[in-house]
Amino acid sequence: MVFLYHPTSRAGVSAIMALLTLAVFIVLGCNSGPGPTAPPADPWITQQNDTTGSTRMLWGLYNFYVNEDHTEVRVEPRRNAQFHFNAVGLIDLIDPANLTVDSWSLEPDGTIKANIKVIHPMDSDLTIYTGFDVRGIVMFPSVNTFPEFDITTPGVYPGEAAFLNPDGYTRRWNSVEYSEFNKPFSYIDGSMIKSGTGNLCTTTVNPYRTFHNDLNRRYFKPGTDETLEYHLSFPPGPMVFAYALDASWGLVLKVDTNPDGQPQFIPGSFPNTCNSVEPYQITLIETIGNLECSLAEYAGGSTSLSVVVNDWQGDAEVFLGAISIEAPDLFDGTVDHYKKDNGEYHTYYRFQVPNTKQVLPGFYPAMLAIELDQNNDPFWQIDTPLTAYQMFMLEVVEVSPPFCQSMNTIHNVGPGIYGISDTYGAVHNDASFLPKISAPEGQLLFDGGIFGYIEHIQFADIPGGGGATTAYTMILRVGADAGNATILQGNEYNGHLLIVTDADLDNLLVYDTMGDLLREYDLGSGTYEPVLLTTDPENGDIWLVGHNDDGEIKLERMGYAGSGENFEYTMDFSATIDLGQYMGDDPRPLGLALNTHLNLLYYFHADNEGSVEAFDISEIPPVHNANYSRAGVIGAPIQPTAVPGSRRLIGGEILVDYVDTGVASRCRVLAFANTSDGASRLTRLDGWCQTLATEQFSFPYSCAALNNPTAVTERDLILFPLNSSENYSIYLAPVGW
Repeated sequence: MVFLYHPTSRAGVSAIMALLTLAVFIVLGCNSGPGPTAPPADPWITQQNDTTGSTRMLWGLYNFYVNEDHTEVRVEPRRNAQFHFNAVGLIDLIDPANLTVDSWSLEPDGTIKANIKVIHPMDSDLTIYTGFDVRGIVMFPSVNTFPEFDITTPGVYPGEAAFLNPDGYTRRWNSVEYSEFNKPFSYIDGSMIKSGTGNLCTTTVNPYRTFHNDLNRRYFKPGTDETLEYHLSFPPGPMVFAYALDASWGLVLKVDTNPDGQPQFIPGSFPNTCNSVEPYQITLIETIGNLECSLAEYAGGSTSLSVVVNDWQGDAEVFLGAISIEAPDLFDGTVDHYKKDNGEYHTYYRFQVPNTKQVLPGFYPAMLAIELDQNNDPFWQIDTPLTAYQMFMLEVVEVSPPFCQSMNTIHNVGPGIYGISDTYGAVHNDASFLPKISAPEGQLLFDGGIFGYIEHIQFADIPGGGGATTAYTMILRVGADAGNATILQGNEYNGHLLIVTDADLDNLLVYDTMGDLLREYDLGSGTYEPVLLTTDPENGDIWLVGHNDDGEIKLERMGYAGSGENFEYTMDFSATIDLGQYMGDDPRPLGLALNTHLNLLYYFHADNEGSVEAFDISEIPPVHNANYSRAGVIGAPIQPTAVPGSRRLIGGEILVDYVDTGVASRCRVLAFANTSDGASRLTRLDGWCQTLATEQFSFPYSCAALNNPTAVTERDLILFPLNSSENYSIYLAPVGW
């Protein structure tokens, strides 16, 4: 038999006080707002003689007022909700010390992290007042619509009105639908949460966090407390939103009570029916396959989702009704599960989710809904199932263009082995092909070393097919000007040779292919050192990475103007950006390359098994493109080598191959790096830095160079061994590589 306690009876007042005092959440403003008060009393309590049924109760309702710059918050109880049984005498039971906001922090990305502490106000020996599945529901303006489920939700991305770390979603207590209840005593007159007040919530399904969700049965016992972190996001400007505290509660079995009426065991003396009736947790545990998008030709793809649903009563198999997923950005309608496995107190479901609409790469919200087929929501419309919700973010990933996958991969190309005679023996810090080709496959420019206080910067013909070749000296630098070349770069646009030596590490030397010095540029004050260079084959600009004594690493541009002997390279400080924000605590720059087909500049560094940061150079300063930036392109820990006396690191490089035109050219990015196991790896990437092929070598290399002849059959990729006494390797790339 179910009956209502009238609050004027002694038993009724005791029960109300128990529930009311447990409803002890929520925040105070950091430095403003009234003191905390108890939420209005809730008189609607059910009881059974020997067992207890769960009743979800609205224990508290609040408005949050956030200031213009989101640095302060003020919280007020919603006392104008028309409770007919608002026991005024109970409002002051909650001591202010039971409600604290430990922090309200504005994060660098503009989001808010708030640590909220809740202390159960009842004495620890009054364990009969233990509550279950206490949930704090955040109610924002609606952003997302799920038309098949006929619901709206808040945002999911930073910058929107969003709750970023929820445990689940619920329809309970939203302001649109929970306005008039067909219950005794007219439980509420009108809307509990008035729509249109500032930015108050207009959503029908809202996110929540659960207290004590790491405990068995998720019980909140008197004398205990918990602090939860709420990660929130607001659009620009002031914000008003609502917060509701929701809980399950029930009576202890009489056979499990002590003489004083308190339960013998926590939580065992409370039957499982004291917990929430709907599933208390829905978790995405696995995805198989990709939702795909090719930036050249759209592809849909699909992914298989494995979801586990947990319920306290252990009757998910018979109790749970329709379960489906809706993702309106990806497909129309809903998808149902195609497989189900039952366990004790949980059920596994598997869904196949398509990218029918072939949307671009990114993350898209998907809502899972479970309708309980044997229970209707007692507080909502007649014959409407009680429903549990969970939202997932599904990623659509880039896939390599189909024409890239059809190309021959690097490891199908056999190397030729060359010996270089007449060199002066040095660790090869850098190498480049001469920008003007005089031999069939081109001439390789490299540091020949110092002999007799004379620096030799040399070149060698690459005859093709392997064998021996002879080095010739192109540039001699003597005396104080002599030093090993740390950077060698040929400028394809104007035929310049760009050189940095360890005789003066902040000087950029500009030579022609006859070996004549054309210009010297002092790039720093003695603490600055360029460590990477690349040039734009379409306009001659120099892009460089500079490193100074303060540890700053910057991307900079020197614009080229003029022609012939009348030219200048001028530093454009408007194009300078700090690269440190994209690297770890131990930054290790390895390579820089420009892809004119996509207007992307690739910066390759040794973090996370080889990371490429892509920058859009059509913008000034260049804009970091997170979609094209990748980690793990080498797939193994990287171990570069420091050039003596320099910040320059060798043992890694990134190169762009311009042998093809059109879309096929987007399959031509190469990266190599020495790995911590003493070997080296060469990786072929597409233009979006997705791995296409990898070649493993048994020994490390120092540097790489790639030529750009007209005939693709004369394609050369050069790798110098780290040990200068070894021969270097050449890869002859055929058509279609």
